[in-house]
Amino acid sequence: MSDKRILIVDDDEAILGSLSALMDLVFEEYSSLTAESAKEAMKILAEKDISLIISDFLMPEMDGIQFLIKAKETYPDIPRILLTGYADKENAIKAINNAGIYYYLEKPWDNEELKLIVKNALEKRDLITELEKKLKELGEAQEALIQSEKMSAIGKVTSMIMHDIKTPLTIIRGTAEVLDNDSIKDNKDLYIERIIRAADKISNMIGEILSFSRGNWEIQINKASVDSKSFQQDLIRPLEELSERYSVEFSSDINFDGYIKIDIEKITRVMNNLFSNGIESGGDPPKIDIKVYNSGKNLIIEFKDNGTGIPKEILDSIFTPFFTHGKMKGIGLGLAICNEIVSRHNGTIKAGNLETGGAIFTITLPMEG
Repeated sequence: MSDKRILIVDDDEAILGSLSALMDLVFEEYSSLTAESAKEAMKILAEKDISLIISDFLMPEMDGIQFLIKAKETYPDIPRILLTGYADKENAIKAINNAGIYYYLEKPWDNEELKLIVKNALEKRDLITELEKKLKELGEAQEALIQSEKMSAIGKVTSMIMHDIKTPLTIIRGTAEVLDNDSIKDNKDLYIERIIRAADKISNMIGEILSFSRGNWEIQINKASVDSKSFQQDLIRPLEELSERYSVEFSSDINFDGYIKIDIEKITRVMNNLFSNGIESGGDPPKIDIKVYNSGKNLIIEFKDNGTGIPKEILDSIFTPFFTHGKMKGIGLGLAICNEIVSRHNGTIKAGNLETGGAIFTITLPMEG
């Protein structure tokens, strides 16, 4: 038996028989179900999927309009046709307005007219069913896409974590490998301290990223006074070593008076991130120039590369979390973290392009912290 059904409701068995036979003959893909009362019809509606209801108006206990109103409340998408032997305009208006019927047909009806009305009603129902199916599929596809994006984001964040912790992990491994060397036995405490600092750095990085993912990002800043010499030793020297390793043409000019209070570890992360971006910026070979100087009560750090520069249309967006543009690596959190770190120092970081080509990042930090 077909799962497409037409429900015919009438207290006259003869009419039920003739209507059922007509529907079965004309609409072969549908099966007819019959009910002699509204109560019986409601039971069928609760148990079977119905595509169309054809109901008589005058029936005992509950008339056709009352029945179709009740059917509409529970099954609003099923088209409803009312048959009546009374040419009553008031009832017709009531049936249309309150029961939301598809068609109001007077007895005796013309079979050809009835067949056309039923055909149109079923086509309408099929269109609604197909639309509902497509909407469901669209919802499922959207949910699958959301889940896919979530998994992609997880993978990207994992990739970023691994990228960020690679340097301290290398320090830990390299330092651990020399601990067994008798030649450094007098400096073992120094090497152990390096391992501890690197491990702490990994822990802090992961904590910051997890906090960011939960929406309560709080980067802890621990400031210490740094002069020009310390800045050179702690922040610039590591970049010089990286430049040698990656064949980068590196130059720096560190010249400022007095002391500045900064979190060396966090500003190192900023410098490392800008250095990595400079390498990936497209220069061949890559060139990076850093200049640090006083400007009034501020310390200015200029970070220049010789890459392709930054498209003007994205200059205002590059510090937005998860924003990427033409990068083969990264997930768009690096510059966002840089911006957050600088902001925690009550400073600013801005991006621009050099007239000679390449990008420039300008960091402004208050000398007084």
